[in-house]
Amino acid sequence: ILAAPVDLTWLIVAACALFSGATVLRLPFVSASFSVGDAFSFCALFLYGVEAATLTVALDTLAISLRLKGSMARTVFNVAAPCLAMWCAGTAIFGLAEFPLPVHTVDFSPALFSVAASVAIVFGVGSWFIAGAVALHDGRPISHTWRKHFAQMWANPVACGYAGALMAIGIQRFGVTALIAIVPIPIILYFAFRAALGRISDHVRHLNDVSRMYQSTIEAFATAVDAKDQVTHGHIRRVQTYSIALARQLKADDEGTLKALEAAALLHDVGKIGIPEHILNKPGRLTPAEFEVMKHHVKIGSDILSTVEFPFPVVPIVKNHHESWDGGGYPAGTRGEDIPLGARILSVVDCFDALTSDRPYRAALTVEAAFDILRARRGSMYDPRIVDQFIEMQPRLPAMPDAVTPEHAAESPPCAREPANAITDDGNGVARGLVEILAAALPDHLCVAYEVDLPSASVAACATAGPGSAEAVGHRVSLGHGVSGWVAANGSQIQETDAVLDFPGAGAGSVLSTQRCSSVALPLLPPLVITVYGPAGQTDRRAQVTGQLLGLVAHLVNAAQKTSTPHH
Repeated sequence: ILAAPVDLTWLIVAACALFSGATVLRLPFVSASFSVGDAFSFCALFLYGVEAATLTVALDTLAISLRLKGSMARTVFNVAAPCLAMWCAGTAIFGLAEFPLPVHTVDFSPALFSVAASVAIVFGVGSWFIAGAVALHDGRPISHTWRKHFAQMWANPVACGYAGALMAIGIQRFGVTALIAIVPIPIILYFAFRAALGRISDHVRHLNDVSRMYQSTIEAFATAVDAKDQVTHGHIRRVQTYSIALARQLKADDEGTLKALEAAALLHDVGKIGIPEHILNKPGRLTPAEFEVMKHHVKIGSDILSTVEFPFPVVPIVKNHHESWDGGGYPAGTRGEDIPLGARILSVVDCFDALTSDRPYRAALTVEAAFDILRARRGSMYDPRIVDQFIEMQPRLPAMPDAVTPEHAAESPPCAREPANAITDDGNGVARGLVEILAAALPDHLCVAYEVDLPSASVAACATAGPGSAEAVGHRVSLGHGVSGWVAANGSQIQETDAVLDFPGAGAGSVLSTQRCSSVALPLLPPLVITVYGPAGQTDRRAQVTGQLLGLVAHLVNAAQKTSTPHH
């Protein structure tokens, strides 16, 4: 085009395209922009052919890219893609039809064909070319990227192609004077749309503020529930992070799914607010009756959340996150694909975090040990595809170091609240008498009396009797941790738990090794904790008898203590 004399009309059309690109409108807070520059590019195509149109597109897109201030590589790509699309359209169409558009004849069919085909090629080549680059960058299928980002953008090239054809016809009929009526069009549109977008941006800003407030409210509510569940403090935050990452990996990244999962991950255990604390924070295996009570948290949570008009399907995820792939879960026995995808994702992540987090009744499992459990439950409890994808991507997940570990338990005990009664001077004397009585009745048991030490937020062994008593002298357990620490902090009796929870460092050759796997503990007045550790293989009946004996001792001690306390 530069080898021939430059047409004044094309210069005006190119200047209009350049102006349109320089005044592109971008909606705040939203990845969207508006420009009418394509109308002038199509006008140049229909009047002057491929070279003029390609150069006009280059001017328009260059102005847009400079206005939006992208990187150099992105600017070059954003200019090249539309130019390639326009060149393909012009080469294909005007290889078959003539230009300028044949509008002087009675038959408008060739002109209509040229316009429609040009618009289709420009949109198709340009959108698929850009979608390919985006898909390559994100590692996603091109078809998925095109459907998500470009399938609904056909209206802009159609409108611009139609406007460009009308401009070309006007210039052919009336010459350069027709531009007097055409040039004000982009200016009028610019100011009209800028005013409209100003109002829209105010609404978008308001919606974003409401969304942030909504999210903050959810987080505050979830944090309150998380704080009540002392055993799993910090759990929901990790589950949310991992669930969103897994959903993206599974290509379930539409806004509705992610927003629903983001809220459900925070709120999936909200029903625990209705579970008694002695069950919720029990440091050991739940009995069948206690587990039935714990199951109710799903229905309680879904009932609570059903009163909230969520803009996304949050309640179905919360309601189904304990369902199993084979139908053996609860509360409804839903199976397979009938379980919402968000619930299937949440159940896998929920299990993994529970297994790899410290609990008062066991130490955290290693990642590989947790993977073995997930694999064993693959196809029965959990969706096989989700388990495989999670295991594959887990090494790339961010670390979440907010779980309390044994090394930091003394610094940050989750249940370190002060017992109701202060330690009395005769605590050790009472403790010695109790462990001697119990050791005589249970000769094959280790009996330990712990007293609460508030300054160090722990319980310390003050009297011991039975096998391994020498090793247990002076032993400490962090308040709120293990068996004895949990009983001291919560004031509740506990039975049938692992002794190793109080002695995690006992070696294989120690009397206090993991072979001693049954324990019974209860609090006394003054605030002592008496813990009896039984040998491996002890029957449930034997544990119950031990617990009853301890209960009788507690009753006698507490009654004596109350009788001897002077009234004020």
